Amino acid sequence: MSASRNRSVRIAVVAAAGLVVVLAGALVARVLGRSGAAADAAQAPPPATVPAPHPCDLAKLELPCWGCSWAGKWPLRYVTDLDMLAPLGTGTANAAEWFAAFAKPGGPRFAEAEAAMARRVKHGPMRIAPKGTEVLPPNDPLLAEAAPW
Repeated sequence: MSASRNRSVRIAVVAAAGLVVVLAGALVARVLGRSGAAADAAQAPPPATVPAPHPCDLAKLELPCWGCSWAGKWPLRYVTDLDMLAPLGTGTANAAEWFAAFAKPGGPRFAEAEAAMARRVKHGPMRIAPKGTEVLPPNDPLLAEAAPW
């Protein structure tokens, strides 16, 4: 092997080793930075107001069928007006922060999510679910906690 080829191989090996060291350091920093995630999981939402949903006739509500054969011909837009169903509030928080605590498999509140799934009750049939579906009962404590978010 020539000296120049030997040198270029050494440079590649040193660069690869350096990259591994940098990535390992980034992983360690990220893991150490997440140590307080369990304490933050049950945080209270900041104060906000959410207006009541607009009255709507559910019989006239368009339900998207993303898996239907004709869905490919739809324009790239929402068929349902989400602001009509769930208007945005005035708060600064994002509900995704609350939902993230229930993430599978390592979310700090994942066990609570599994317990909530066991508390579901039958509901329906509905047009979108002709055989019915399972939902949390209206007085479930998890729903009460989620309401401010």
